[in-house]
Amino acid sequence: MRSLLSGLVDYWPLHEASGDRASATGLHTLADTNTVTQSPGIQLYSGQFTAANTERLARPGDDASLSTGDMDYTFWCWVYFESFGAERCIFSKYVGGTNNREYLFYYNTTAARIRWAVSGDGTSGTYTEVTDTSLGAPSTGVWYFFRVWHDSANNVIGIRSNL
Repeated sequence: MRSLLSGLVDYWPLHEASGDRASATGLHTLADTNTVTQSPGIQLYSGQFTAANTERLARPGDDASLSTGDMDYTFWCWVYFESFGAERCIFSKYVGGTNNREYLFYYNTTAARIRWAVSGDGTSGTYTEVTDTSLGAPSTGVWYFFRVWHDSANNVIGIRSNL
């Protein structure tokens, strides 16, 4: 029988009131920029990001253990939106420069939908992208549970919400 933690690279509960966020495994601390605060969450607390303050949590540098490449991987997360004034990055692997995103999970204002984009080489700025069409336009004041993935054998990416 496989454990829920089998193959897990890391997990961030985001329960801290402010400051850097520790991972559940102790492997990857996320640095706090512009004071991400805390709000009630699904389990205890969640990170409260204020877009107007450009608040974010980041892992400094290009951490190879968080790289994906041409392999199977999955990300899961809870998301709660308070507003939709602009495009919102939920999470990404962004190395710096104009187009160096390996993956990007975000709210797109033009389509009013959640999107998942994966770069074939992590640097070209050319992405394979899918839109969560089953959810429709997300609402403010609602918790959503998302799963995004890459299937290397079939070379496809996917997104599911509220499983």
